[in-house]
Amino acid sequence: MRRPLTRLSSDAPRLHRFVHELASWGLNHSQAYWKLAQALTPAPGAAGLLIHERLPLRLNLETQAERRMYQGVEQNGLLLASRLLTPGGHGIDLGAHIGLYTVLMAARVGAQGRVTAFEPSAPDRERLLAHTRELPQVTVVHHLEALLEAQGSAPIELLRVEGAEWAPQVFENAPELFGSHRIQALLTEVGPGAVPAGLLVPRFPLKEYAHFQVSERPSRTHVRLRPALAPVDLQRMPPGRFNLLAIRRACIGRIVDLLAR
Repeated sequence: MRRPLTRLSSDAPRLHRFVHELASWGLNHSQAYWKLAQALTPAPGAAGLLIHERLPLRLNLETQAERRMYQGVEQNGLLLASRLLTPGGHGIDLGAHIGLYTVLMAARVGAQGRVTAFEPSAPDRERLLAHTRELPQVTVVHHLEALLEAQGSAPIELLRVEGAEWAPQVFENAPELFGSHRIQALLTEVGPGAVPAGLLVPRFPLKEYAHFQVSERPSRTHVRLRPALAPVDLQRMPPGRFNLLAIRRACIGRIVDLLAR
């Protein structure tokens, strides 16, 4: 059974901590338990979230994105990100928000690894900086132009991109990054309201990567949900919005490992 990647800190109500742990274990129907828990015990205005039980984030529960973190909604994305990185590796988090994925990536690569993060919103970037201040392996860049300078020449095990409104800047201003053979995996959300596939297809070397739609499927007992990867053709886009994992064909054996753990 997989180890929970996140926990709520002790300032959250005990019932909420319990339901978050159920979600972090991948329990099926956990969102129904959240509705019941919040009806019984209202959520506070702010709370702490612990990544790997020791790295804290401070959540503002007035925002939808941070309420999702509080509820443990991001668990499958976090699980994929943690498995695509190795100790001493290099990850890039574009659209890092307040640092949920950045801190997880930093914990995974360790002190000998590197994580480069970019967040266009100044208030969120200040919180990102606060959350990563004690993590020397994290470099937060303030401009996309600084991204290529910060990344160095090492292979990039994971590139994560989030943010529909500024994604065009990423793809247009950093083509060397996206055309680089050093990127082993890309994790992003594609479709209406997310990164447009029409923006991604011309600039990313699609023939060198296998592409998968990331979803969830019940375990054999139907008690837990597990990540599921289905092949997808970006030139014939499936309808709607979905999470995309693109992985270099040379690294395709890692997909078996991702699903087997």
